[in-house]
Amino acid sequence: MIEINYSFRTKLFELSDEEAIELLKASLINGREGFFCLKSNRDLTLEDALITYRKKDSIEKIFHSLKNEINIKPLRVWSDDSIYGAIILGFIAQLFISLMRDEFEGIKHVSTKFIKKA
Repeated sequence: MIEINYSFRTKLFELSDEEAIELLKASLINGREGFFCLKSNRDLTLEDALITYRKKDSIEKIFHSLKNEINIKPLRVWSDDSIYGAIILGFIAQLFISLMRDEFEGIKHVSTKFIKKA
C-alpha cells in the first residue's frame, strides 16, 4: 500500500553502506511520522485529490473567519438575496483586511478580530 524510495550518496569512508543507511533512517525517523487518507466518490489522481483537499481547507478557513471574526450571523433562515449580500460584504471585509496586512508590516500576523476592532 505504501512505497517509499530513497537514495543516498556518500564519500564517508568511515561508514559502511549499512551504517550510512542506519544514519539516514535515524535522521528521518523522528516519531512524528504518520499518514492520512483522502476518500472521494470521484475518480481523482493522487495529485488532484490533494489539491482539492487543500482548496477545501482554505475555503473552510475563510468561512470560519467570516463567521467568527467578521461576525456574519447564521444564514440558514435568510432569503437567497440576503445570503448572497451578506457573503459578498463578508468577502469584501476579508479583502480589505488582507490588503491592510499586505500594506502595513506591523499587522501581518495580527488576528483579523483585532484588526477589525482597531
